[in-house]
Amino acid sequence: MGLSDGGAHAQFICDARCPTFLLSHFARRRTRGPRFAVDSLVRRLTRDPAELYGFDDRGVLAVGKRADVNVIDPASLAPCTPRLTDDLPSGAHRFVQDATGYDVTIVAGTVTRRNGRHRRPPGSPPPSAPPLTMRGASPPPARRGGGLHTSTGDVEPPR
Repeated sequence: MGLSDGGAHAQFICDARCPTFLLSHFARRRTRGPRFAVDSLVRRLTRDPAELYGFDDRGVLAVGKRADVNVIDPASLAPCTPRLTDDLPSGAHRFVQDATGYDVTIVAGTVTRRNGRHRRPPGSPPPSAPPLTMRGASPPPARRGGGLHTSTGDVEPPR
């Protein structure tokens, strides 16, 4: 019921809207075809993938489980227009997309967002810059020998 490339193509697409679009369009605004029940969509976005991938502590609200929760306002739930930002450590650009209608986000029992704004949990250290991956100049790849010469079509044996 969702889509994600894990950010691999963040300079070209933004697929973060999928869960919000599913809940706002297919449960409330759809005019052609039947609408889905909200509980069915939530289950398909939470419990079903958690069970599929073996995350036993997620996907349900139960004692002893992780308790990741979004409290939504269905009337205002909608994806916003994607925008380009340059906040990656390398200065590269990426598309991001916010949404309206998420009143509260709770992660492992701690409120992390309220009314669209990030919240720092009480007693937590101040936010720091994201960790950077530092790399020096890359040496040219080592030649392993063997392979096809594109200019002649000859095959060179491995060394």
